[in-house]
Amino acid sequence: MVNVGTCKFCGQTHIVETHGELKSVKWLNDAASELGECVRARKEIRQRKAHERAEANIETIFEENEIGKILKEGIDAVLESKVDSITVKRDGTTGIIKLSGTGKFKIEKKYTAKAAMES
Repeated sequence: MVNVGTCKFCGQTHIVETHGELKSVKWLNDAASELGECVRARKEIRQRKAHERAEANIETIFEENEIGKILKEGIDAVLESKVDSITVKRDGTTGIIKLSGTGKFKIEKKYTAKAAMES
């Protein structure tokens, strides 16, 4: 089934294939926005893909621990430049998420081990 959706950024219409399924107008417009060639549509696609990659990398590095969960919640704040970076420290492990100079996410995991003696 072929439907028409409208880019939510520039208003350009696109033909969207729905493979026989009925879809909402919002779904069609979101799909059309992904097909859009306007600057804002391309920027949103890049940001969404960066968000997905950052989430996957955090899951790989931190698995399902608390530090990873907190860092994943901060992805959008870093991506939208609301904060420069997020650092979470717990039990000798530090997790950091920030944007590199090339605009890609940099995710770090550091371990701190101390040994001290008093005599």
